[in-house]
Amino acid sequence: MKKITLILVFTAFFIAVVAGAVIGVLYVIDKETASTPTPTPTVNITPSPTPTCEPGVICVTAEQLCDDYDVNEIAADAMYKGNILEVSSPVDGIGRDVLSNNKAFLRMNCGWITDVWCYFDEAFESQLVPVEEEDLVAVRGECMGKNVIKRIVLDHCTLVESLTSE
Repeated sequence: MKKITLILVFTAFFIAVVAGAVIGVLYVIDKETASTPTPTPTVNITPSPTPTCEPGVICVTAEQLCDDYDVNEIAADAMYKGNILEVSSPVDGIGRDVLSNNKAFLRMNCGWITDVWCYFDEAFESQLVPVEEEDLVAVRGECMGKNVIKRIVLDHCTLVESLTSE
């Protein structure tokens, strides 16, 4: 019985020491990262216009939109949020989002975590019927910014162009 108690005490002590060391290392790494001055990134979030872009509409690829939000969400919001965007990209998914009252959506994947979700009002969801994954599309909608689950949201979308991929 004394051996088991001694082993348990030693094991608990060992775990506490290891946990403390890990926490200490993480604290030091965090302190070094926080104290290391990082240069202010030069953010170029001016999208390059495409021939289909109309005045008052910001034309951008999904990849550029995601890059801009990943680099500086505040600057990207200042540029895009509340504006009408025309976003072009291959389609990564089509469906209904249960988190948004079953609203029809078209998803554009542009990164490891961040995606562009284009929500279509009921009057325009029939535009999605012929669209398939990997089709190259241009979608126009109002940018709502990035939500808590790392989605860049376009609302009240319409399909501007769809080119079936070969």
